This record gives sequence, structure tokens and C-alpha cells, in this order.
Amino acid sequence: MRPFALVLVFVETIVGLLVLLGLCTREALVVGSGAMAALIFGTALRSDWNTLAIQLLYAAIYAALLAARGCNVYSLDALLRR
Repeated sequence: MRPFALVLVFVETIVGLLVLLGLCTREALVVGSGAMAALIFGTALRSDWNTLAIQLLYAAIYAALLAARGCNVYSLDALLRR
């Protein structure tokens, strides 16, 4: 559990920065979704339902961002693609 907690801080920071900048957006959202899936699984095992509800909301936001990735025109990905 401790190694996961130590790595999670860096994964969240890197994913957040990449999504904010719009750099490697697809890969960042996939990694973020994987991290959310791991957090949701662990939280469900602990039966912490209040926290689980918030994490499921975050997972839905990741899904919406992945679905709307084609509309990503104001990003570094779009600038590099030109």
C-alpha cells in the first residue's frame, strides 16, 4: 500500500499537468483513468462509500474528457499537429 501511495502523488501531478497543458492528452487521460480505477477498487474494498461517490464522479469526468478529445483545439497537441 505504501509504494502505491508514494507513486500516486507523482502520477496525479504529471497527469494533471499534461491534461492542463494539453500535451499527450490521450495517454495522460488513459493513465489517469487507470489510477482512478485502482483508487475506486481500493475504496470499494474499504467500504468508504462517501469517498467512492466522489471518485466515481472523477472517473465520469475522465470518461467525458476522453470522449471529447477530438474537440481539443486549444492545446499543445493541436499546435504540434499543425
